[in-house]
Amino acid sequence: MKFWRELAQLPASPVMSKVPQRDASEPTSLVRYVWGSDPGQTQVEFRKMENAGHVQPSIAHTLPWVLRVILGKQNGDLEFADETWAFFKNKRAP
Repeated sequence: MKFWRELAQLPASPVMSKVPQRDASEPTSLVRYVWGSDPGQTQVEFRKMENAGHVQPSIAHTLPWVLRVILGKQNGDLEFADETWAFFKNKRAP
């Protein structure tokens, strides 16, 4: 994150927020870190999965139990592909 933040000349401290949990009993959670305050300008964003495995978050596409045993817990608070597109769709080169 440091490399991308410095390349974009963004502040050292991110704005941090928790992604709302869809199911309070779910053991995983997501924390969002954003460097750069204007969504129309350059930003760097990082989503940290807490208590989750090496699996992208998904609401609609839950992995079979055998893969969750191998890869770890899957977060179900957001749809990874939709969130990725929402971040990039309005970004333009300066």
